[in-house]
Amino acid sequence: MSFCIDPGESPDFTLKGEGVCLGLELTQLFHPSSQAALSRRAVESLRGRVVSQAQSLYEMATNPPVHVSVFFNSYKRLNRAQVSPLAQKLTNLVHRNLPEQAGHKSEEFDWDNRAWFPEEINHVSVWRIPQILHSHWSAPDAEHIPECSIELVQGVIEKKNAKVRSYAKISPECWLLIVLDGFRLSGTFTVAQTVLDHVYPSGFNKVYLFQPFEHRVYSLNTSSC
Repeated sequence: MSFCIDPGESPDFTLKGEGVCLGLELTQLFHPSSQAALSRRAVESLRGRVVSQAQSLYEMATNPPVHVSVFFNSYKRLNRAQVSPLAQKLTNLVHRNLPEQAGHKSEEFDWDNRAWFPEEINHVSVWRIPQILHSHWSAPDAEHIPECSIELVQGVIEKKNAKVRSYAKISPECWLLIVLDGFRLSGTFTVAQTVLDHVYPSGFNKVYLFQPFEHRVYSLNTSSC
């Protein structure tokens, strides 16, 4: 059966087919954080903004295309006020380590270069490759991958349950899709069988757990609430 998909807000999508009207609500699950620390999602966002601004500054000066990898210091906190100054320092670092021709140069923070190398960054690598036409800047990262818990999944469902009644006015049946975005660390989890076997109180007709990176979809057990 083919569906006509209408984007919206309450719910996110309405799927209409032959005699079928289905509401689909999408939400994402991210690593929880303590009140004292930035969430992993917020950290990724700030780092991404630093790298993006630095690349823009580099390209405004009509420099040759480069591949840049930036490894941030996980022990140094970032805030929004640091984004622009740190982006300028990163651009300067790339200029400093720009190979004269095809090749690779890198530099890492130590006490001797702290006058120009910010402590918020551990290591910068710059590759100059004649074959590439556009620059590519990235911030590789690594972290222990936490387990997706029953409490986290139920918490997401409960937040969305409050809106189910309003969704029902648009579609008689509504599904919830919880996305674990494995393409970034803040949304990467391991999923134990106990999480899949648990029965979740839910106002949705069906609830799914979706891992796009692993190409996996799980139909969760639910009970009416």
